[in-house]
Amino acid sequence: MSMINTFALYGDSFQKTDFETRPRVSYKIREHIVALCVKHILAPKNVIVNGRFDYSITFSFDKASEDNFIKDKIIYSLRTRKGTKEVGISICDVEVSNNISPRAYAFLILEGMQVFLTGEYKKITPALFDAVKEHIDWDYINELPFPAPFEEQKYLLDPDPEVQRAYVDAFGE
Repeated sequence: MSMINTFALYGDSFQKTDFETRPRVSYKIREHIVALCVKHILAPKNVIVNGRFDYSITFSFDKASEDNFIKDKIIYSLRTRKGTKEVGISICDVEVSNNISPRAYAFLILEGMQVFLTGEYKKITPALFDAVKEHIDWDYINELPFPAPFEEQKYLLDPDPEVQRAYVDAFGE
């Protein structure tokens, strides 16, 4: 059985100390949405879950504005490296900020998964994602701390001491 690992980056520039577009939400929201996609879409359609590759999904976030107009709000890229399919999902939306609500964040993650999966697999349609929306556990998501403490966010660059210091400087947490 293949495995899906999710990570997240922040900001299109990938600057370690730019926290304007870093959603300060728990990583558990990403995991919850991806787990629902696996349970309600991928497993029933036998896509990815029984494949020969592991999947690493990285989300990146940027705030859309008049200055950085892009055609598509969400784009993805896919490459294979050492038995792993590396998926990059880039989300550029006006809602992206360090104060995005957990609910809006969950919907953006779901929309990112939808763009990727419907773009790569013909048997996965946008209508399948309606079922996922019905199974989102809002009580669980609402119980998660918001804004989440630094340790609860678990972004890809967080182990870097420079990121940790800059975060404390920016938010005092």
